[in-house]
Amino acid sequence: MYQRYNNGQRKALLVKFHASNVTSERQFCRENDIKPSIWGAFDHYDHSNIINVDETAVYFDMPRGKTLAEVGTSNKVSTGKKHSPRLTAVLTNRADGTPLREALVL
Repeated sequence: MYQRYNNGQRKALLVKFHASNVTSERQFCRENDIKPSIWGAFDHYDHSNIINVDETAVYFDMPRGKTLAEVGTSNKVSTGKKHSPRLTAVLTNRADGTPLREALVL
């Protein structure tokens, strides 16, 4: 069976676990150290010329991991393929906040 702990014991266990297994936020996240150097490197560019591009898959057929089978029949998949019918949606924004046209890539 499981051992029951009171609130004080739980807190002590969590503090011990955190101290031995979790890196501190200061060690893990150096965002404040990196951000000035990145923006300093691109500071002489106009913000309308800095573009961020993100992409994501858009499935227009059956979602991955799903199969169709008639009730009462086997749903075993005998063959499969690594790709499924999908598009890639591309979204772009300028650093000044202006969105650009969306694109779909086959």
